[in-house]
Amino acid sequence: MTQEPPREGSHSPQSPQSPQSPGQAPPPGPPPPQYGPPQHHSGPPVQQGGGSNGLAIAALVLGIIGLLLSWLIVPAILSILAIIFGFLGRSKAKNQPHVGGTGMAIAGLVTGIIGVLIAIAVFVFGSILVNEVSDNANEDIEQFNEELEELEELEEPTTP
Repeated sequence: MTQEPPREGSHSPQSPQSPQSPGQAPPPGPPPPQYGPPQHHSGPPVQQGGGSNGLAIAALVLGIIGLLLSWLIVPAILSILAIIFGFLGRSKAKNQPHVGGTGMAIAGLVTGIIGVLIAIAVFVFGSILVNEVSDNANEDIEQFNEELEELEELEEPTTP
């Protein structure tokens, strides 16, 4: 004889505390806990994986910004600061290996140096360009003045 599953609202003839019939699997138990019990620590929090090298991070950020703005010349100070912080961050990473950040410090150094070189190149080429433009403008002004004098001479009435 097969048993039908109980309908909603109806009660099963077997109560949960009744013994199992032969051939039936035992009911599943409660699921195992997925996490251990909460652990309470006293004292300061434990830092995982060492600290961070703020100087190296500053060098990298300033180097990237300085590189992007190096064509403006004035923000080249950011690239110079990136170089300084890069050296300081690299030295901190050497002296305190658990801090790390050597790669970021070197990247900050490199981007800072490239930013300064670009700013210098923009300054030099800009100066050459301004010099050429001003020379051409001076020549044009001189030529204009000569032509103006010739026109004034032609307009003067001749006295007989």
